[in-house]
Formats: sequence, structure tokens, C-alpha cells
Amino acid sequence: MGANRVAFGTLAMVSLGCTICRGCQLDTCHVGIATQIETVEQAQEHGLKKFTPQHVDGAAESCARFFKSMGQEVERVVASLGYERAQDLVGRYDLLEQISHVKELDLAELITPLEEFLDLEPIDMPVTAEEELVAAEARAEAGLVRARPIRMRIAGLAGKVFAEGPVREDVPGGIDAHDRVLGTELAGAISRARIYEAAPAGDPADVLAELTFNGGSVAGQGLGAFNAWGLVIRVEGGAQDGVAKTMLGGTVSVLKGSNSEGRRVNGSVGKSFAYGAQRGRLFVQGSADSRFCIRLSGADVVLGGEPEEPLDDSRGCIVDRANAKGFAFEYMTSGRAVVMGDIGPWACAGMTGGRVYVRVNPEWNLNADAIQRRLGEGAKVELADLDDEGQLDIDDLLGHYADELRATGQDDEAKRILGLAAAAPENFLMIVPHKVQADPNISTE
Repeated sequence: MGANRVAFGTLAMVSLGCTICRGCQLDTCHVGIATQIETVEQAQEHGLKKFTPQHVDGAAESCARFFKSMGQEVERVVASLGYERAQDLVGRYDLLEQISHVKELDLAELITPLEEFLDLEPIDMPVTAEEELVAAEARAEAGLVRARPIRMRIAGLAGKVFAEGPVREDVPGGIDAHDRVLGTELAGAISRARIYEAAPAGDPADVLAELTFNGGSVAGQGLGAFNAWGLVIRVEGGAQDGVAKTMLGGTVSVLKGSNSEGRRVNGSVGKSFAYGAQRGRLFVQGSADSRFCIRLSGADVVLGGEPEEPLDDSRGCIVDRANAKGFAFEYMTSGRAVVMGDIGPWACAGMTGGRVYVRVNPEWNLNADAIQRRLGEGAKVELADLDDEGQLDIDDLLGHYADELRATGQDDEAKRILGLAAAAPENFLMIVPHKVQADPNISTE
């Protein structure tokens, strides 16, 4: 019918060893997939009755073998239909025929050739090169032709990364919502070179490629998804949903961009920022939509957005004015995060690992009581004063955040942030999980 992608979730999990217990959120996974528990001793500490440590290499081989076999089967089916590529069948609804249940559901309108409904004759008038480019981009977005030029240009940097040393690509003209999964293809090429071509892994702090998008850019969905060590992505403007999903390393920053008056604005991100991010650093200077850092699994995060006015929870609808729009850090299992503003309602539900450092500020009415009201019902976490580890964490995280601010010419803001870090015990509390299993009897949604 026209789909270019099909997602397999449960099948992939089963290929890794999942036994479909349907309790991933409980931190009781007995095969070590949906948990940060790695040893039998840790499992016993959490009260698990049964635990089989995950063998990562064997599980990865099994998953790869599953998808390879599926691909081979698709090839056989496509060949039996007389075609060389599955892509040649995409959108070919003229080849479909309804063979049953016509009386119950007539699908004729879905599989009737388009030309019978629309006048597809070309308009008899000159078309400028600019208009043709716009049309070409529209066709690309619909999956009818090749990807947009900027995405292809970035993917093409892969050959230079290891051969020529650090690569820097600036895109001053800006990007928009049509520019999706920017950097992901490059991250994939870097990872494949390390796995299959013996390319140097290097230090996680090394920079192999640096991508900068300014000019008021708002990146489309999936910016920096599956980002890899050595890849730095910086956007001045904003970004949509799914930024840095399952990130494996590197740095992704979404900072405020300069408007026509020279003021810094936006710097916000959409839903599910850093979903399952495992390593690396992530910075957001503005606010975030719902499920910020859901299932965070080891990455470092700073959410820099701050309230526009003092908190007044008596008005209701807390989520509307929060800097994280609900369910932040849901099912978090590992990692560190600093929230400079209002963490939003239903926070830390199902959290079983890691640490979240939250700002307190009497001038905003943002105190321990307000934060406690924002924690998810049944969340097995504790709100406490900073300990020594917490002070070190905040100094480290906000220090790197200040580096990102300075990289975009925001020296005064960087200085302010470092001032808050220097007095961390006065400005922050910490949220840490209890060392017990999550309570499955209370729904958080």
C-alpha cells in the first residue's frame, strides 16, 4: 500500500532471549534484557528468584541471524512475484486483488488506480528550476525519490572521518522538519567501520565529526538517533520528536537560536527525547515535551529550560507550564541528569536506577514540596539533599553544559550556570531510587 518501513519489536526481543513475561517495567527481567542487573549477586539484592545473565555477543549474533534469515525469505517471495527488489512493489496497489469478504468490507477504492480519481495530466505552463526543486523535495519526502540533499551530504562524510581526521560540517542556512534522522547514517557508518573494518574505537571523548546546524534550525524527527562515539551534533533552534533515541555515545545539543532581533529563543525538543539513551552527553537549553528521557539507560543529560513565572499549582494543569511535559525519566534504569526548571508531573515513575538532580529556587516557588508533588504515584524514589557524589555529578554535568553554551557564543549564560554549580547544595536536590523492585499494583498513566 506504500509503506517503506516495517518495524519488528517483539520478534527482535525474542531473538535476543526475551521470554515475553510482559513485566519489562518491573525491573525483574530474569534474562537481563529489560534491566541494568548484570550479575546473579545484583539479582539477589533486588529480590529476583531467578536470573540468567545476558550473554551480549551470543544474543547479538542470534538477532543478526534472525533478521538476515527474514531478509532472505523476503528476497525469495519478491523473486517469486517476478521482481528484483521489494522497493519496486512499494505503492503498487494496482497489483492487489481482494479475494474475500467483499460484502463485509469493499476495498475497491483503496486499490483502484489513482488516475481514475484524479486528473494527472501535466499543467501546460513553464516551470522554474526553483519550483522543480520544491517538487523534487516533496517527492523525496513521500519516499518516491532519493533523500534530501543535506542528509545525503552528511552521510557522505563517512569516508572522510577516519581517513582525514576530525570533520566539521556547518549548515548556516538552517534545516526544518523535513530533515529527519540527521546524523544517524553517519553514526551507522562509523559504527560499521569499527565493527567490520577494524577502524580505531578511540577514546569516547574523541571528536571524529562535528555537525552544526544554526540559522534558526528546527531539526525533524530522530535527530542523532543511535548516535555513536566521536559524533557531535549541535543545533541552534530546536528539534522535534525522538532526538538521540537509543544513543550509544557522542554528544547531541539542542540550544537556543538567535532571532531577527538577536535574542536567543526556543532551544526546545519534542517527545521522547533520549529514549533509551545508553551513553554520551545530551543538552537541551529550552523545554521538552512528554516522556523526556524515558528508559534512560546510562547517558548524561541536562535540561536547561526554566519557568517563565513563579509556580502556582493551585491553577491546575501543572503540565502546561512545566519544562518537561509529563512522565520525565519514566522507567529510568541508569545515567545522570540535571533539570534546571520544573520537572513536570508524574516524574520518575518506575525509575529503578541512576540519579536525577532537580533545581530548587524559592523565587519560583520551586521547593521540595513542589517537587514531591510532581513525582509519579507509586514511584519508588527518594528526594534528598545532595551527597558528595551528587556535588561531583552536578559540577561535571553543568561544566560540560557550559562548554556547549560557550561554543555558541553564550558566555554570560555559561558563567551563570557555573555559578549555580559552585553552590550546588543550595540550588539542587537529588532524586534516587530505592533498592527495591517497582510496585506493579499502581498504574502511572
